[in-house]
Amino acid sequence: MSAPASVRPLKATAVLELGAGLPMLLLPAMTAGLLGAAWSPTAGVLIRLFGAAICVLGILAWMAAAEHDGLRQRAGWAFSAYHIAAALILIYGLGVGVLSGALSSGVLIAHLILAGVLARALTATG
Repeated sequence: MSAPASVRPLKATAVLELGAGLPMLLLPAMTAGLLGAAWSPTAGVLIRLFGAAICVLGILAWMAAAEHDGLRQRAGWAFSAYHIAAALILIYGLGVGVLSGALSSGVLIAHLILAGVLARALTATG
């Protein structure tokens, strides 16, 4: 990926992904309206969760375009940050009562475990 022609599409992808993900995170009600989805607190949690994922994809595309040796480590930290953000959103969803049940709690626990495993792997020496 050293040719400038291959870097431009990655940067364009990053801009598009962030352009789609940030409104989902910051303006979930407006996003639901634009998507034609009925607004509810449950929809807000899911829209924010998808927005976080889409933003991380954009960040990963931008990092890949940078072509640095530390790409794998930075991508790992980005994935770890996504898992933490997803866990916080799920905690909110569980706290306000729009999510419930063992599956929601299990997904929350899975995100926390994955964030921890990634952070440990990225900080391990040798």
